[in-house]
Amino acid sequence: MPLELIPLGRLTMKMRQDVILRDSPVGSRVIVEFSEIRWEGERLAGRQRGVIAADWLTVGPENTAILEIRFCIETADGAVIYVHGNGRTDAATFSKGSPIYFSPFFETNAPQYAWLNRVAAVAKGIVEGDTVTFEVGEVG
Repeated sequence: MPLELIPLGRLTMKMRQDVILRDSPVGSRVIVEFSEIRWEGERLAGRQRGVIAADWLTVGPENTAILEIRFCIETADGAVIYVHGNGRTDAATFSKGSPIYFSPFFETNAPQYAWLNRVAAVAKGIVEGDTVTFEVGEVG
């Protein structure tokens, strides 16, 4: 059975100054807060809701960064959607344009977006300055 990617939109996140804990029990812990998040697409569009939005990533000794991203968006019709997921990138080169991979999952109680609760998605992104941009697709 072939895999298909159905567009879910573009996810843009503006990063704040990060917090780094070197040599923690899990390697280096880097906490990157987001000051602004926008999701733009035909089927899903919204903006960051609340101030708790960050990536709690860890970096291992071989420079593999394991992402743990969590945030909420609010759509124009007032629905709140919690987005969370994991990803990977090369910590040594992602700020120079190497790809970042992310697998978002969704939780919402809004009937018009209940379909998101059953979606598996994948995203590929890049960092440019203080902004990370992902193209997101639903796995179909």
